[in-house]
Amino acid sequence: MKRKFIINPKSGKGITNSKLNIIKNKVLTKIDNFDYIITKSKDDIIFQTRRALEEGAEQIIAVGGDGTIHQVVNGFFNDKKLINPKASLMVTNEGTGSDFYKTVSSNNNWYNLLTSSQIKEVDLGMITFDNNYHEYFINMASFGISATIVNKKEELPSWIPSKLNYIIPTLQSFTSLRSYNVNITTQEQKITQDILGVFVCKGLYAGGGMKFGSNAHVNDGLFDITILKEMPRLDLIKNFSKIYNGIPKSNEQIIRLKTKTLSIQSGDTIPSEVDGESFNKSNLQINCQDKALKICYPEP
Repeated sequence: MKRKFIINPKSGKGITNSKLNIIKNKVLTKIDNFDYIITKSKDDIIFQTRRALEEGAEQIIAVGGDGTIHQVVNGFFNDKKLINPKASLMVTNEGTGSDFYKTVSSNNNWYNLLTSSQIKEVDLGMITFDNNYHEYFINMASFGISATIVNKKEELPSWIPSKLNYIIPTLQSFTSLRSYNVNITTQEQKITQDILGVFVCKGLYAGGGMKFGSNAHVNDGLFDITILKEMPRLDLIKNFSKIYNGIPKSNEQIIRLKTKTLSIQSGDTIPSEVDGESFNKSNLQINCQDKALKICYPEP
């Protein structure tokens, strides 16, 4: 199999030369050769992924966290078409949160996937904004509070321990949080609501292990969606503790639903993020792309 390792040196606390040597040595205990590229930027991750696939790579290994995986996933496509429909993606947990990896495997040793894995076809989300620009996501798109948390996380100094990289900005966000009036339209219903946050999930986890997508399935053709209504901040704190472990059902402050498509429209610009990558928009269309990409999973 022709493999290409796409390595993001900025993932997590940084993949230093010593860390890279550890990765090389561990990989070479599993396979005979190690073809890799050290990327220079987010755009370069997409570019190098596309080039590798165009040159015949049968498997891409994304060495990094959720942001790296997000860019690599988008590199699998050109003009909304897979460059190589037979190629697969293997994910690793070399980032800060590595939430999508938690959906794929409970084993922290990602190297085992190199020699012992099965292929599953998983759904992707496609988010479209500014009329024609689009991005794919494999784990979660969110709007409001979670995007604010991601933005504050990026501002943390590098010496903050990884375990606190989401806890600290979550607590910070509660003090400056605001609500947004949105119109959310799905195939089944239209919701006009003041919201604190919307979570559109294909993976189980986000935010460093919070189980936002407790009812999500990687290939059922549907998004698992949680909508947090405007609520007193004390109630929000109580509900966030439930979200961390997965909310079982809707209640008067939370809407849970499953759908294939949705649009979010607002008169305000809403803080937004896709697989940990931030942007700010007011009108978005989100569609589920059924079984759009092959992913390496542990063998049963």
